[in-house]
Amino acid sequence: MASFPLVSATGMLGSGFRAESQGLHFKLAVIHSELSRDVVHRHLRDGRARALPPSAPLSDTDIDAATHIVGMMGVDPIQAALKSGAQIVVAGRSSDTSIFSALPLLEGYAPAVVWHMAKILECGAAAVAVRTAPDCMMAELHEDSFDVFPLREDYHCTPQSVASHTLYENADPFELKEPSGTLRTDNATRRSPAVRCAFRGQSSCVTPNTRSSWKGCVGSDIRRS
Repeated sequence: MASFPLVSATGMLGSGFRAESQGLHFKLAVIHSELSRDVVHRHLRDGRARALPPSAPLSDTDIDAATHIVGMMGVDPIQAALKSGAQIVVAGRSSDTSIFSALPLLEGYAPAVVWHMAKILECGAAAVAVRTAPDCMMAELHEDSFDVFPLREDYHCTPQSVASHTLYENADPFELKEPSGTLRTDNATRRSPAVRCAFRGQSSCVTPNTRSSWKGCVGSDIRRS
């Protein structure tokens, strides 16, 4: 039977689960995301830290006033853990899409397709036509597209329900910014084939950011910004 790594982001929460008490044995990677004030002060002095719009410019006073400083990671730390042979990865704060994107990107799938798929999967069944309760979603990746569908029999997706999820926590559904870059979905096409209400979407374009973030293109054209 094929085995796949488990990747989870705990955000600001810890975990009380103890594998040892359950008799489980595996290679675990833990990625910490809390940063010291000294590191952030140094990055600010070096021009490597800046506020995200529409926030005011970041200052040393802001840094000193912070109780905890947590960095939101993209796929790079997660991929490093997977490359080291980790079977389970427990990460600190990461973008929701990064935990879904890390492995398929390592496997060589087109970045634009992967990031678009991950955006739809990030909140599970939130992208179905009518959701009465939280549930899971599944996706199948192809060379230039992906199929996405719910696992609950009475749920179904439509092109509209899936496309509308690109507005979730985004002001612009055609420009989705992540720590690893920015996904453009202008050229995405959607259809609803007669295969258990699956959704097939051809993604747009992804452009990697030179500062550990991404900007992106469909057809999988990758550009440095």
